[in-house]
Amino acid sequence: MVNTNILKGKIYATGYTIKSLADKMGIEYNLFSKKVCGRVGFTTQQMLQLCEILSLTNEEARDIFMPERFTKQQP
Repeated sequence: MVNTNILKGKIYATGYTIKSLADKMGIEYNLFSKKVCGRVGFTTQQMLQLCEILSLTNEEARDIFMPERFTKQQP
């Protein structure tokens, strides 16, 4: 589960497009687009690569890649 809104915002805020980031990561555009839209999952290696390329903080990475059920605090 990916928070597509945050991920897309970060991609564009860092000056990338979906196409340019797919090229940089060596992933076919159509597959990368499906990953960004949440239809196909990212591998752990791809998540780490995105964190590095987009300079994501730990909090940003968690908000993008961690399912909500794991990030909510239990009462």
